[in-house]
Amino acid sequence: MENPIAVLLKSIVYLLRYALNIGVENPLQQCARHNLLYNMSYRLDATANNDRWIGFREWYRHGWKKSKLKSPLSIESNLGEGHLLMTWNHLKDRAALTYVQDHSSQNVSHFLGKDCIEIQHSQTSFFNRLLWHVGALLISLRCFCIKSQRPNWSLIIRESIELAFIAEYCQEENIRLISFFHPYEIDSNVIAHFLMSKGVVVQFIPSIIPLYVHNHHLICDQLVITTPYQLDEIKHQFSSSIFYKHLVYWSAESIGRNIQKNKNWSSQCHNPKTIAFYSHGQWLRNELQRADNGLNLEQTENELLLVLNLVVQKFDLALTIFLHPLEKKNLARAEQHYHERLNIPFQWANIEERSAQSFHAFHWGIGAMSSVVFERLLMGHKTILFQHPGFIFPIKNSGIQNICLFQEADISACLEAYEKTTAEQFFKEKNIASYYHFPDFR
Repeated sequence: MENPIAVLLKSIVYLLRYALNIGVENPLQQCARHNLLYNMSYRLDATANNDRWIGFREWYRHGWKKSKLKSPLSIESNLGEGHLLMTWNHLKDRAALTYVQDHSSQNVSHFLGKDCIEIQHSQTSFFNRLLWHVGALLISLRCFCIKSQRPNWSLIIRESIELAFIAEYCQEENIRLISFFHPYEIDSNVIAHFLMSKGVVVQFIPSIIPLYVHNHHLICDQLVITTPYQLDEIKHQFSSSIFYKHLVYWSAESIGRNIQKNKNWSSQCHNPKTIAFYSHGQWLRNELQRADNGLNLEQTENELLLVLNLVVQKFDLALTIFLHPLEKKNLARAEQHYHERLNIPFQWANIEERSAQSFHAFHWGIGAMSSVVFERLLMGHKTILFQHPGFIFPIKNSGIQNICLFQEADISACLEAYEKTTAEQFFKEKNIASYYHFPDFR
């Protein structure tokens, strides 16, 4: 892809090679192909799988419509070798930039919004653009005729545009390090493998939740780890599907610098009768036909609400519900949902502040597979992860397994046994003290 004039055409051919399994031989390439074709993407909603026109829609949106942005990135610094940070929107995700600047040993010089890349941002000749449109047409026809992996195939159209721009820009600006803030997207490994072959160092920054949810196939030079459980996964679960050269240990991005560790770690709690429920909002995502991660979290959370009806009344607890950001945007519908499912008194948390800002106010926290659950653990607050026992999660003999509870009797036993203990004692007896001390001690 060295010739910038032909890079757009070459990028769609490059991705089609992966999709059609042509010359994709080594384990890293197979890993990248698996993500590209078989992982789910949040970039399309749940209707895409049955939408025969989805390929044509993607072609029109990204091949014909013009972007209002002159550039999909911003230049942050001209000092030193190039470090490109890639997120969804460089104009809206400034917190991501601050986070990486605080933790990376190399300052970010360029900040790219992947969702902002459009076809006019790539240099190409009329002939090569015409041939790219032929490729996009063929992909659209394939999506129209064949349902199998339809969303993934349709996304190749926009992914080829993005790959072309990234490859071209890294070459022009001498980018030596690129950090992926959302490595779970299905084309991330293909882009990473290509850039690594060109000598660019690739750094992946997964979210705080377990890797099995979105990041069980990864290819990079440096992998950022933000929880002890991710280390367990790399060592015991995904050693054959996560490829890296170095591990880097950072504090979690989602918590923020102003959130402090539990000040009452070694002392008695003053509010033992309080419990916070942290919603994942999957019921509303499904109702709005958002992309489904396949974890069946709507049913899990409904079962959790049934258990809360019992334990809150049994232990005379004060229940506070922390809504998911999507629920906050649909507040009337969320209130209706919870009032229909809970027959106990409860109150709403302040919707103007982040959940992590009030961890200290609640003796207990409970939730399904939500990032907030892991944030509470890292901050040293007593937490229960409401989780069906499964083959993939949690890993047998991991510390997390000790707080993954599903039966009402087990949750009641935990609440009773640790009601008056310190957080330190709870964490040590559950073998999860490493969360409180992470990343300083690992």
